[in-house]
Amino acid sequence: MAKESTEEKGIVQYRSRDDQEIKLSFSVVRKFLVSGHPEYVTDQEIVLYMGMCKARGLNPFKKDCYLIKYTQGDPAATIVSIDYYRSRAKAQPDCTGWECGIIVKTGERQAEYRKGAVLFEGETLMGGWFRARPKDWTTDLEWAVSLKRYIKTTKDGRVTRFWSEENQPEQIAKVAESQGLRRAWPDEFAKLYIKEEISQGLPMQTLEATAENGKPALEQLKDNLKADKGPPTQPEPPQEKPEPGQPGELQNPDPVLELLADIESMTTHAGITEMQIQLNARLKKAWIANNEDILKITTALNKRKKEIEKIQEKEE
Repeated sequence: MAKESTEEKGIVQYRSRDDQEIKLSFSVVRKFLVSGHPEYVTDQEIVLYMGMCKARGLNPFKKDCYLIKYTQGDPAATIVSIDYYRSRAKAQPDCTGWECGIIVKTGERQAEYRKGAVLFEGETLMGGWFRARPKDWTTDLEWAVSLKRYIKTTKDGRVTRFWSEENQPEQIAKVAESQGLRRAWPDEFAKLYIKEEISQGLPMQTLEATAENGKPALEQLKDNLKADKGPPTQPEPPQEKPEPGQPGELQNPDPVLELLADIESMTTHAGITEMQIQLNARLKKAWIANNEDILKITTALNKRKKEIEKIQEKEE
């Protein structure tokens, strides 16, 4: 009964996987286990975080996991170490091992997925890859991510220290490994991220190297690089101006809201700059001509730019 009454007051007690007695509370989490702005973390997010730590036996005081939140309007993300991923993946009953490494473009524009993170002079780093086949699976699980999407820069365009050129092979290999393990065992790793996947407090949207023409993802990536197309991207669905009076007209998404959502999802200074350059074309393509709508979009764009610059100043 005593244990239940303490938990009702916001205190959670449990024994971690490393056999340590853990005691968490709202004040402890906010004061010691949040990166970014602790004041932005809601009570609900803390409750979910403490519950997840208890359910998975995590020791947050050894940096098994911590919360990260930079902006008030975005959800908090739970960060774990890559060693936690590896340890828990090995413990899965159907785990038979896995492979991961970097994707390299050589001088002859031939793509190679290389184990480890060794990059030789004259080669271009393109991304990271992962492959595994859990027990009783009939095909390999393949996953590839693009380097460009994960390189973090300061507001003036300089690459941050953790993503410097010499660190990029190891960083992108860890991103591919964590995402591959999460896809192989989602029940174990759902909603858990490593810090390399996070930009301004949000998990970066992954580049899904999906199969085309029946080819495995990594083989398709090779073909694209041979053609000098770069890593495969998902094509943007064409948008057509709705015909007035059609029955399905009201079901079409609001192009203004879609554009505002795209702006809100921006997490890098480079992304905002690219959006500013392409704004006129996006407005024309979405048939947005109302001055009030355009003002709303440009205001949101400038606001998001300032938010990102403020966050990057803190990261520096």
